[in-house]
Amino acid sequence: MIYKKATTADIPQIKALYQELTQRIHELEPDFFKETQQSNSFFEEMILSENSDILTVKNGNNLVGLAIIQLQETPDYPIFEKHTFCYCLDLVVTKDYRTQGIASNLLSQIEEWAYQKNAEYIELSVLNKNKNAFNLYQSAGFLEKMTTLYKKVDKK
Repeated sequence: MIYKKATTADIPQIKALYQELTQRIHELEPDFFKETQQSNSFFEEMILSENSDILTVKNGNNLVGLAIIQLQETPDYPIFEKHTFCYCLDLVVTKDYRTQGIASNLLSQIEEWAYQKNAEYIELSVLNKNKNAFNLYQSAGFLEKMTTLYKKVDKK
């Protein structure tokens, strides 16, 4: 497996793998997420910006995993302590390559990227129904910080 930063030439394969991610998210939470295509300009911006990257994993010429990461700062709001952190927007490994350590290796690559960018920590979100991802993140040392709750409005 080859781990490297994406280039704009990788965008067609990135889009295909990202489609797999949006399909899975939609399957897990169809009331909140739709299966969709992400724009080329989004991927291009993530690749070209100094404060973001797309980390890829290839088996030969085939993209089998990716992580989209971005350097962020806590909001300028009185209650928040000021922090610079790496936010992992998305992490996906194609179905046929899961449970082979690829996601764990991507997490290590994210941590190295965050270190190089002087980030204080890495943050990400995971769907409650995605138990495998949740367990992966916990085994990699991620801790719960906040839980988002919702309640549907009863239509009387």
